[in-house]
Parts: sequence; structure tokens; C-alpha cells
Amino acid sequence: MTPGRSVVVAIAAMFVLLHGGPALGQNARKIFDEGAKAYSEQRYATAAEKFEQAYSLKPNTRTLFAWAQAERFGGNCSKAIELLDKLESKKKLSKANREAIKENKLECQRLLAEARRLAAETQRAAQPVAEPTPEPVAAELETSVDDTATRGWYADPVGGVLVSTGVVGIGLAIGLALSASSANDEAEQAVLHSEYLAARERARSRSRLAFIAAGAGAALLTTGLIRYVLVKGTNGRESGLAVVVSRDSAGLSWSAIF
Repeated sequence: MTPGRSVVVAIAAMFVLLHGGPALGQNARKIFDEGAKAYSEQRYATAAEKFEQAYSLKPNTRTLFAWAQAERFGGNCSKAIELLDKLESKKKLSKANREAIKENKLECQRLLAEARRLAAETQRAAQPVAEPTPEPVAAELETSVDDTATRGWYADPVGGVLVSTGVVGIGLAIGLALSASSANDEAEQAVLHSEYLAARERARSRSRLAFIAAGAGAALLTTGLIRYVLVKGTNGRESGLAVVVSRDSAGLSWSAIF
């Protein structure tokens, strides 16, 4: 038995389960057979066209179901559901036939929901990730005459602010670095190319922010420690300390009047 004939027999057997219906006329039978051949060759769009033509010549449940199946396997689930609804509206259908139609509709609905989900994910992944641009920060910290005679150098408020802010910056850098590593792992495990690109972009963005935060934190921490040393050593002499932090670098300067 040829492949085309096998498909015709298989389809016909399934349609008999649904509803025997009237015999096809000569023209409708010829077009139906052409549709069955295209169906066996997985040319579902052509098969759907042939079944639609055959149905227009001789409407019956066999051809209607074949048309719905061709649309379903061709990826046109919306049309397949429309045809299955039309078939389900037929009054002379057994319980088994209605169950078969229901199963096909549920499968089409599941495929449509999955397609909508993937489309939404692709759209989200395609949207550019807004990368926050840190503004250059210039901080001028001036001290007049240190009063270390009345309080310890370790109680200096400016040094405490610098050290604590530097520690926070380094902690933030560590968190961003871990987040970037996690994004890289997501990129390696991505199924869709769009998901891979989005994850890689997040990793690069967070790595840059981690580098900036680490540089700023280290500069502030170092400045705070130097501040403690200078305050301890000046013993009330007038001194000045300046810190400048930018996108790519950080620096400090100190002066004292002896």
C-alpha cells in the first residue's frame, strides 16, 4: 500500500468513528485524495487547501475533520479550533466522537498558550536593559583645626563616614559581581537565543557597575584610613583632605599647615 493510500485509509477510519456521512462525489473524492497525499508528505498547508475545496463541493464530517487536522498540524491552531467547534456543533455525534474532538481542541489551545508565552518572553528579552550611568561625584572634605587634644583620633566623624561608605561600596561591588556571575550562568543555560543575549547584557552591565563600585569603595576606605592616620599625627595642626571619585577612577589629596 502506498504512503498516500495509507493516510487516506487512516483518515477515513478516524472519520468513520466520528460520523460516516454521505459518500463523496467523484470531484470531491479526487480533491480529497490529493489532500490526503499532501498530508502524508507533511505539506499541511496544501492539504488544508485541498480539504477545504473538497468540503465546499461536498460538506461532510469526514472532510471537515481532515481539514481541521491539516490546519492543526500546519500550525494554524486558531483555524483548527474554529473547524472543530463547527464539527462539534453537529448533533449526530457519539460521546466517543465528542471526546476525540475535545482532545484535539485542548491540544490546540495548549499550543496557542505556549506560543503566546514564548512570544511574550521574546519581546521582553528583546527590550534593551537600561543601564544606570553613575554621575561623577566630587566630594571635598575639609577639616580645620583638629581637636585631638580633647578626643581620640578614632572618634573622628569624617574618617568614620569615609571608612563605612567605602565598606558599603565594596560590599555592593561584591553583590554586583555575584549577580553578574549568576547572569552568565543563566546565559549558558538559556534555550532561546534572545534569552542568551539578554542574560549576557545583564552580566556585562553588572560587571561594569561592580568595577565602578569596587574602585569607589576602595578609594573611600583608603581615604578614611589615611584620614585616621593624619588626624592622629597632626595633633591639632590645620589640615585638608580632598576626595574625587569619577566613573573610571578615584583619587585623593591632602595638605597640612605645619
